[in-house]
Amino acid sequence: MTEIWGTLGGRWFVTLFALAYLLLGLRILGGRKLALYTVVAFVLAAGSENASVHTGIPYTRYAFNQALRGQELWILDVPLFVPFSYTFVMFFSFCAARAVAAGPWRRVPSSRLGAYLLGVLFATWSTWILDPVSQRGEHFYIGDLFHYHGPGFWFGLPLMSQVGWFFVSALLCGLLAWLTWQTPQRREKPFHNPLVWCFVVFLVQVLHLSVAALLIGEHTLGAAGLLMWVPAAAVTIVMWRELRPLRVEAGNE
Repeated sequence: MTEIWGTLGGRWFVTLFALAYLLLGLRILGGRKLALYTVVAFVLAAGSENASVHTGIPYTRYAFNQALRGQELWILDVPLFVPFSYTFVMFFSFCAARAVAAGPWRRVPSSRLGAYLLGVLFATWSTWILDPVSQRGEHFYIGDLFHYHGPGFWFGLPLMSQVGWFFVSALLCGLLAWLTWQTPQRREKPFHNPLVWCFVVFLVQVLHLSVAALLIGEHTLGAAGLLMWVPAAAVTIVMWRELRPLRVEAGNE
């Protein structure tokens, strides 16, 4: 019970994102597809994380804090919440990309391939904040979690870790693209569109860690995160405002 509570309560931020994933995932994928995606993503994540811990493939070699054993659930040599978080990190990256590509009034982008590639980019790009800040987790609520063994090109983040993450992102975003391939096109009110809420959650994931970095004194890292994501969000909102009249006119024809 101590380990279960350590995973669910101690990692409360993961639990909150998981609840958002469940609610939005059911609306976008439905129960059966959501279950299929979750199982595949978890198995792939657990396998790749444990492989990296022991062999350095695909994310280069790193190690988790062994003092966490007995405090939360583990799957082999990786804390359980880490592979589980893959499910919603990839999901929100993919759905945020679809929201950007389609605009807030639709669920299906004009270019499915373009939205897929953007989703892979979002998933890879997000780790440029998630991993460096997480390595400094002993200074805030994440705690001392893991450390890479080798030097890194970006605040201690090895380049090859991003190459491995890119390929895993491509696989899981590809699965999501397949699961959403037959999603019917229909007009949506922005605040009722689950893709818009996925975009919001995705931004919260990355921006709140940028703020955390600033609060613990990692000013360059925190500012880098804000400089990456605030302009991206602003450009998206401006694009959506320009797209709205076109969507309305097309709908009236």
